[in-house]
Amino acid sequence: GTEGLKIAKKNKPDAIILDIGLPDISGVTVLEQLKGSAETRGIPVHIVSGKVSELALIKQASIGLLEKPASREQLENMLLKFETFNQKQLNNLLVIGGDEETEEIKQILKNFSIDITHTNSGKKGLDFLTDSEFDCAVLCSEMTDISIHEWFDSLSNNSKIEPPPLLVICNKTIEESLYNEITQYTDHIVVKGDYSPDRIKDTVNLFLHRLNKQKPNNQTNTQPSHANQKQVRKKVMLVDDDLRSSYALSKILKKHEFDVVLADNGELALRKLSEEPDIQLILMDIMMPVMDGYETIKHVRKSYSASLPIIALTAKAMSNDREKCIAVGADDYMSKPVNTEKLINMVKVWMYQ
Repeated sequence: GTEGLKIAKKNKPDAIILDIGLPDISGVTVLEQLKGSAETRGIPVHIVSGKVSELALIKQASIGLLEKPASREQLENMLLKFETFNQKQLNNLLVIGGDEETEEIKQILKNFSIDITHTNSGKKGLDFLTDSEFDCAVLCSEMTDISIHEWFDSLSNNSKIEPPPLLVICNKTIEESLYNEITQYTDHIVVKGDYSPDRIKDTVNLFLHRLNKQKPNNQTNTQPSHANQKQVRKKVMLVDDDLRSSYALSKILKKHEFDVVLADNGELALRKLSEEPDIQLILMDIMMPVMDGYETIKHVRKSYSASLPIIALTAKAMSNDREKCIAVGADDYMSKPVNTEKLINMVKVWMYQ
């Protein structure tokens, strides 16, 4: 602990992982000294220890507590907390709508140096966006004066507003037309009826994390023109050697106004990608003859596009399938048999991103 304090003061790390049972001084003492020094007070500290303590200091002064042995998923979430905490450009947050969601968001951000402005009124929220600058905004469907549809209509008609990155929380499934309207501004949508409060917390954390990754000129904070408000059919390529599955899924995609290009193996998919450069997303089966999905994704990334969204589909659903797919260049993953509703939502999120 003594050595750790010296290193923290000298090197000013971005994050500290602290054990409680240290050989020289208690981790609680280390935490007290870190938070008592102006040099180290702002460094986020996460406790990972076999000695779990409910001391008030640990709750107040650390951003989280894990008991050993911690799982890989828990450790990844801890690192995500650090990345979110170190989000320097996020200072002002606007929350429009429900009190319950606002309290949840305040709990998530209680250790963050963020100013939160809250209003239940959708019209007042629009006034805030007109008169002030916010780093991001959370919009809840429960507004006291106008509906979420009316809110987005007003937003699209107000040329004075350049909306910041938006997270939208809805209490029920939204209709297709509203979904398309919202996705002109953001791909971050949570339907509260389908998710637990923990899911909302995870999404807020992930939302802040992604903001940190985005370059300013990539943020979706520009006003869409009337031209691109019109519905434009998007082209999806479906690569699968099971033709019955392909045709069934292509019918569903077409119902949602997507044009579909079919390929039954990786080589044919690469050829069609050359012939039809306006393909905007690929659904890629992994287990195929001639050239499997892993190899095809590698070729797409190497020779065609580093940014074209690719969603991998696999029937095996092995525990490490997702990691393997992401490692070769896929953006997302779903196991077969696919839940078509979830897949369509996933396609829309990546398509409009």
